[in-house]
Amino acid sequence: LDAFKSTSEENRIACLGDESCKASEVVLQMLMKAADTSNPTRPFQSAKFWSNRVSQEFYAEGDEVRRAGGEVNPLHNRETNSIAKSSVGFINFHVKGIFIELRELLQQCQQAGVPGIKPSGLDAAWDQLERNAESFASEADEQAA
Repeated sequence: LDAFKSTSEENRIACLGDESCKASEVVLQMLMKAADTSNPTRPFQSAKFWSNRVSQEFYAEGDEVRRAGGEVNPLHNRETNSIAKSSVGFINFHVKGIFIELRELLQQCQQAGVPGIKPSGLDAAWDQLERNAESFASEADEQAA
């Protein structure tokens, strides 16, 4: 995300499709990051399923670290981590930032006259992110009560 933010708007757009341009690589990395972290943009039950699957992978890593005598990352600690609370943090502090930057890129491309670009295409994903953050927050509150 930092590399994307530090690449100028002009370079992002001018280099689209030019494999030799560093800015083009940064844009592609950003798109891959958006795709990689997009599960929270799915309907809630699907987002919850994938959040649970990822957490199980994290917990397996934490179990190995614990067996080896190491300090377990809080997100990898099945005994103390709240998947719902972690999901809220992931959405609010990671995924939203990526999608904000992606929307800005699409707006810049549209303003530069790149055909077929519709930043509003992200509206449904953004709305689902908001709903899922609220749903996970409700679950976290219920678990804490």
